[in-house]
Amino acid sequence: CAARSGSRGPDRSAGERRRDPVTLVYLHGFNSAPQSHKARVLRRYLEERGLGDRFACPKLPHRPAEAIAVAEAEIASQLAA
Repeated sequence: CAARSGSRGPDRSAGERRRDPVTLVYLHGFNSAPQSHKARVLRRYLEERGLGDRFACPKLPHRPAEAIAVAEAEIASQLAA
């Protein structure tokens, strides 16, 4: 796309969106862990496609309030990256 004169970015049609890298934050269950079968399968799937660096699976505590805090901190760190 050509940049508009005096604009801050490229000229985009109404349906076109900018695609930034996205990280998938997998939240395992309370009786599970980042090493669970589903978490490992998903990590391997993304790694095989060159997307392993876009996967995060923090270890969540069993207490819901603490798990929420850990998940929010992980999401905030991914947004800041």
